Amino acid sequence: MAALVELRAQHHRLSALPASIGALGRLRELLLSGNALAHWSWPDRVVGRSVAAPYPGPMTRMRIVVGAALLSGGRVLAARRSAPADLAGRWEFPGGKVEPGESPQQALERELHEELGVRARSGRRLPGRSLVRADLELQIWTAELLGGEPSPLQDHSELRWLAARELETVDWLPQDRFALPAVAAELAGREGLGES
Repeated sequence: MAALVELRAQHHRLSALPASIGALGRLRELLLSGNALAHWSWPDRVVGRSVAAPYPGPMTRMRIVVGAALLSGGRVLAARRSAPADLAGRWEFPGGKVEPGESPQQALERELHEELGVRARSGRRLPGRSLVRADLELQIWTAELLGGEPSPLQDHSELRWLAARELETVDWLPQDRFALPAVAAELAGREGLGES
């Protein structure tokens, strides 16, 4: 009973707010109409205007894309995109989307086989991530080459093995750049251990 009394008191306080006080007035109207999730307006401080957008319905699930920092001989493999047109000519860590029922590690190994024709073992996830789209997050994982010679089979026109000092010699896709310091550290750490 006390909760009902408090809810009525809050409703009364909201009703007393004038509708002309900008975002609070719009929020008041939405809350009083019981339709708060059907429409939302929030002040956009960057451009100084209000942005109204319909509620998108059920939350869309974030999909994961994995990229491979494929390591071999003290170098990492970079792949030059050939498609789609807006990505063509830029470099990335090869990989792709994690499919339903698949772990990121399984997806990484599958994608390296499909895109490059190699067998690889996934390692650890590197720190950070990049939002490719609102519903797509890129994660970069280390991977060890187990067998085969990488070939650009899908969506790539060229492959290049890069040492740590060469990482900045290619034009990386913006979403892959976050991983460069961790990849350089990984390569330096393997060099320090005498791994090839």
